[in-house]
This record gives sequence, C-alpha cells and structure tokens, in this order.
Amino acid sequence: MLPEIRGVINSRGKVIPLIDLRVKLGLPSANVELDELIQLLHDREQDHYNWLPELEACVRERRQFKLARDPHACKFGLWHDKFQTDNSLLKMALKKWTRRINASMLRPTKSCSGLNAAT
Repeated sequence: MLPEIRGVINSRGKVIPLIDLRVKLGLPSANVELDELIQLLHDREQDHYNWLPELEACVRERRQFKLARDPHACKFGLWHDKFQTDNSLLKMALKKWTRRINASMLRPTKSCSGLNAAT
C-alpha cells in the first residue's frame, strides 16, 4: 500500500481510499508532526525539571548558577519565540503551559537574587 493511503471508507457502496495529502505532497504526516512536537515539549519540560535541582545545588554549594534565568534564553524559549502556528487551540495550550513553566522558574530566582547568576 502507498504511504499516503491512510485507509478506505465505504460511501454508498463504493470503496474510496483516504489519502493523506500532506504525505502525498512530500510533507510529514500530521501524526508524525504531532509526535515530534510532543517529544520536543516533553524534553523541554524535563529541562525545566532539571533546572530547579541545579539551582538548589548551587545555593547549597555556594557556586555560580550557570543555567539560563531568562525564559527566552532556555531551549524551550528559543524554540517558542520562533514557533508559528495557525492552530488556535495549540496557541492557547502553549501559552498556558509557558506561563506555568515560567512562573515556576522565576519564583526561586527571586528568592535567591543574591546569587551571582549567569543570565
């Protein structure tokens, strides 16, 4: 079966193939793009989860904090600032997720403002 064929439907007794036009036009399928986006967001979320323990370790060990404190300088911020989509649901979900992640990132840095931290 051709890669662009997603399946078949029966319409009024006729079998009609369902074609993924994205694949037919040489683009990645929506499922592939969605899976890649989910993996990217998971990886960037993990970066943020790793960020806080590093900040805590720097405070405990009295060493310089070298990770990004500016939400636009981390890997997610760099990607997010360039990302464009016409999908309004995706835009809203990313905006909500970004606010939540950035709020959790900024709280500890305000209480540790005396640290010599790299931006």
